[in-house]
Amino acid sequence: MAESISVVINKTFSHTISWHETFLPALRTLPVDQAQKLLEHILTCDPKEIEAHVYHNHYFVMKFIGEHGEWLNNRDFLENQIEDFFRFSWNEGKSRSFVGNKTWERFMSWVFSVKDLCVSSMLQEKLLSIAEDVNQEGWLRSACAEALGNSGMKDKAMELLLFIVEDKNRDEGLRSSCARAVGKLGVKDKTAVERLLTLAEDNNQGDWLRSSCARALGKLGIKDKTAVERLLAFVENKNEKGWLRGAYAEVLGKLGIEDKTVMERLLALAQDENQDGWVRSGCAKALIKSGIKEKPVELLILLLEDENQDGLMRSSCADTVGKLSDKDNKLVERLLTLIEDESQDSMLRRSCAEAVGNSTAKDKEAVKRLLALAEDESQEGALRGACAKAIGKLNVKDKTVVGRLLTLAEDGYPDAVVRRSCVVAVGNLYVKDKVVVKRLLTLALDENQEDVLRGFCAEAMEKLEVKDKAVVERLLTLAEDRNQDTLLRRFCAKAIGSLDLKDKAVEILIELYFTQREKISDEARLIYDALWNLTGNS
Repeated sequence: MAESISVVINKTFSHTISWHETFLPALRTLPVDQAQKLLEHILTCDPKEIEAHVYHNHYFVMKFIGEHGEWLNNRDFLENQIEDFFRFSWNEGKSRSFVGNKTWERFMSWVFSVKDLCVSSMLQEKLLSIAEDVNQEGWLRSACAEALGNSGMKDKAMELLLFIVEDKNRDEGLRSSCARAVGKLGVKDKTAVERLLTLAEDNNQGDWLRSSCARALGKLGIKDKTAVERLLAFVENKNEKGWLRGAYAEVLGKLGIEDKTVMERLLALAQDENQDGWVRSGCAKALIKSGIKEKPVELLILLLEDENQDGLMRSSCADTVGKLSDKDNKLVERLLTLIEDESQDSMLRRSCAEAVGNSTAKDKEAVKRLLALAEDESQEGALRGACAKAIGKLNVKDKTVVGRLLTLAEDGYPDAVVRRSCVVAVGNLYVKDKVVVKRLLTLALDENQEDVLRGFCAEAMEKLEVKDKAVVERLLTLAEDRNQDTLLRRFCAKAIGSLDLKDKAVEILIELYFTQREKISDEARLIYDALWNLTGNS
């Protein structure tokens, strides 16, 4: 019976069909031995000569095991699958993905989803043995401890992570990562708070570790008066570094300040012009987070506008201001004024443009002023690009604006950053118009254009959800053309994969993946991400 079902699988289902939506729920209706044979067959269904599990069949099997492992009644089979899935997902700590580490993130998600007591016990036993083994590599122990927390053993995971955090012989990056992991666990344990606080206060520790411990306290969210007082004392200590004091002030905001005396002390620091700018901005942000708006917001704006302040701190203020509620657009107006001021630092102007893009403003006047800057050839390319991207985020659907952005993208003279940013903005604005698509396609097909711009045009058409078969066919032709650059082919394959040619897109991406000698190169990882997103249904 299992053999006949295998034949059906091979003939009927391609890699683009998710097993958990078809066969896996029906496995419980089979005898156990036949169900296991079918699971073993599914594990062989990924195409040969491509990195194992890229089509996620193994993950779908693991989901079944996570719910029905005890029913299978085969410890060796379960242990082998857990070991195989763990080894593949961890991959010796090397991410196959360009963005994040998709295989390990999926493993962590699976651990959290396991309901079967037998599988859960086996999994915890494995993770615990690695996390407790001092001879294992530190990052692996940290990852296993965090996974252990996902499996339900949060107290044990927290203890293991804190042990690494406190180990002075360990790399500061690892210790900081473990501190952040403690915060994510969210275990409201006063002993953990004390241990994190002790490290945060210890000026013999590295600044990175200290700030990570403080931020972990903010994640834990324990409103302990002693902890608040100790953090506040640190913020008021002029012997500590300004940026660190500001970071600790923001932690107080995340804890949710309710004590009026604490609020008054933070406000006094925020208003004190003799204090470091990072301290003042951190205190203002803490007060805003705690519900006090008017004075702290104005103080942030003043720090943002103060040319004597640190550039990074001003950019940080811009980012915060852009995310605040701004019904009458007064905050956006202040940001726009800074963007237009050519005497301001270039990085600050770009940060303000990004802040406007992230704001809640849907103001045509803001779009008009940003577009004027994007079109101004006397401005630096990075600023013009930032203004174009901000327009795309503001989502004011105006065909005239889209047309002007496309004109900039078509112009061979502007900085490459400007042209690319305009195409990205056109895709984000989602104005579905045949003329827009035609102009994007023309750029994508033009071999005199740079490949990145052509690829961005393909991606913009993907975002516009183009349904025109002729357009999709032209993109397919580009994706299949081996004379084209790999980057362009990847963009086009990804686009057609989202536009109803998934099987063909996967075939092209596999071919491209094979051509990459180094599977850890940026391009290989981007191809892997495209494959993952097209074939995954996790």
